[in-house]
Amino acid sequence: VLLSFNLDMNVGVLELIFSETVDSLTFTVTQFTLQSAFNVSDAVQNYTLMQPDLLTGDEVILRQGLLYIDLNTIKSYLYLATNVDDSFLSITSLAVKDMSGNRVVP
Repeated sequence: VLLSFNLDMNVGVLELIFSETVDSLTFTVTQFTLQSAFNVSDAVQNYTLMQPDLLTGDEVILRQGLLYIDLNTIKSYLYLATNVDDSFLSITSLAVKDMSGNRVVP
């Protein structure tokens, strides 16, 4: 289960905090979408990450570096990831697996 996340737009790092250790080899960044509201249907803007740049290995906390294209595209949106009120993250069950091979619960 993804418990929480931290997004640092200054250095371009997305920190993902899971309930248990996950297998970084199964990490699929394209299954993570930043959105401007909790519910995607209410979101004014959203952006699905495109470029993989995983900074850490198998851990409870994964750090995903945002590459130039992702970081600059997100920064170009007026209503996405500008503060905590418009920074939400959705994932699919294909995002990552735990060390036993179980898919993450979205």
